[in-house]
Amino acid sequence: MKFIYLIFSVLLASNLQADAKEDNLVFGIDEDPPFVIVDDGVAKGLSLELWDAVADSLSIKYTVLMKDNGEHDIALRKMNLAVAPLVAMSDTWNDDFSSEPFYISAMAVATVKKTVSPWVAFFENLFSVNFLKMIVFLVVLNMVVGFLVWIVERKSNNEFPAKFKGIGDGLWWSWVTMTTVGYGDKVPATGSGRMIAAVWMLASVLVVSGFTAAASSELTARKIYNNVNSFADLHKMKVGCLKDSNTSLYLNHKGIKTVEFQDVGDGVGYLLKGYIDAFVDENASLAYFLAKQDAKDVASLMITDLPNNREYYCFTSPNPLLIQKINPYLLAIVESPQWFTMLKKYGLNE
Repeated sequence: MKFIYLIFSVLLASNLQADAKEDNLVFGIDEDPPFVIVDDGVAKGLSLELWDAVADSLSIKYTVLMKDNGEHDIALRKMNLAVAPLVAMSDTWNDDFSSEPFYISAMAVATVKKTVSPWVAFFENLFSVNFLKMIVFLVVLNMVVGFLVWIVERKSNNEFPAKFKGIGDGLWWSWVTMTTVGYGDKVPATGSGRMIAAVWMLASVLVVSGFTAAASSELTARKIYNNVNSFADLHKMKVGCLKDSNTSLYLNHKGIKTVEFQDVGDGVGYLLKGYIDAFVDENASLAYFLAKQDAKDVASLMITDLPNNREYYCFTSPNPLLIQKINPYLLAIVESPQWFTMLKKYGLNE
């Protein structure tokens, strides 16, 4: 993608003619499967098929220039459109030079599923940090309530004596009340004590039900490991990505150290061998690659879209009039069954 940015930076800076003849457009492309696929010097892919349909509708002839022709030579020539999709974030979108987006993507992370037996997962989670935090919270809460009851009852209620033993009696009463066992061996007698007891009885219903739900989730879940839910999780892992890609730039911006690969196949291969913990790429690229792989390898991978990021694929041109001309035809195609067929061909969804 850096190739495409370079092209348009040079084109705009040099103020090339934006009114180039539309009956013989010149395109620059850079390989980016599944949108642009270069096989033995022949370009194909989703975005090229889409452009073919648009060009047919407009009766436009065009010439394709690939990166292998030389970045410098291409940048200096009159280029009218980039058929390789430009990944444009919402805060950098420019309607004048970018077409309507034809595909919305996101960064995704591939990890290897690691399952364990339910019993192993149960005991591991029983001593997990989250579960221990819940236990500590209940203990502290009961200590506070038990201590308050002892404070208000110690002078007038022999069941909560003023000596140190009375604090233990308060804690005992607090636990018995919370668990709804209700032995009745310790009962607050003062108005203040009974008011605290009434509030604690009602609060205990919520506390116990919340604890039960949280504990059940914590003890029975997480049987599949290496699941990544946010970029923060990647800081604790050895992460791979494509070299000189938008994903690489974004992860480095987030302070996430990466191991870079030349193609998706190398990255996924290292992931399956255990050399890295996760491989991050655009979900469209991952979906296309995995659709062509052995079902056994695919079944062992977990693909998760990372939140709070969107990438908009579009055509770009230094000629705003050309963008305005192709937009209606572009939208008509992506809203038709023809577009669904194109996506399915490359293993993508709408």
